Amino acid sequence: MIVIGGNTMLVVEQKHWAGSFTITDEHHFVQNRNNGTQHNHDGVADRIARKARILKALHEKRLSLTPEQSIEMRVIVAMTHQRLEWPEIPEDLAAEMVDEAGFIKILETTTPGELNEDLKETLEGFNTWDEVHLHGGLMLKGDVFGLGLGGKLRSWFSERKSPVTAVVEHQRSLLSFFSNNPSEVTLNTGGNNIVAKIPYGLSLEMHVVGEKVPRKVEWAKITKIDVSKPPADWAKNV
Repeated sequence: MIVIGGNTMLVVEQKHWAGSFTITDEHHFVQNRNNGTQHNHDGVADRIARKARILKALHEKRLSLTPEQSIEMRVIVAMTHQRLEWPEIPEDLAAEMVDEAGFIKILETTTPGELNEDLKETLEGFNTWDEVHLHGGLMLKGDVFGLGLGGKLRSWFSERKSPVTAVVEHQRSLLSFFSNNPSEVTLNTGGNNIVAKIPYGLSLEMHVVGEKVPRKVEWAKITKIDVSKPPADWAKNV
């Protein structure tokens, strides 16, 4: 989570582990689960601290800020499960370690001052994962970079400035086997709707999180999509 208020930014990694955990000399977080298994989460605190430093540097570079104009930033790992057993926390850890009550206390006691509109604009300049929902409740997360619905919609999709949502309706009767367009998608962006008929075989293109190469996803398997707004021009190569 990234929480902003005034000129303050909280970068928070929240974990809801039960059982216990240890922190190695290399700052790896090793979770001891109640079922007897272990999982090494590597450098949770160091990783989130590094991302926070990158984000802070991007903000300051975008606005050519001086050190005196720098924002206040806190990096926090919040372990929120009430029955989690804690180890001794290394003094040189790159993030603050708090439980649920400690995190709430930070939110209640921080006095950030007047809203920094430039900081808000920086965070709004990024996009987030897109979601493609499939039949049976499955969902793919990643970057949708092509709808596969023809040239006109390709231009509209690439030039948009708003998020896109879409709901897909599929014919279910036996007659659908004889239909040229057995599916229909209603695309919405910025309050405007576009309805498109979908013939057999069309697919959107996306890069799914964790996969090395992009893939095509058949529209016949999709129930809806949620595509985030494009990033700001300055954030496209970040």
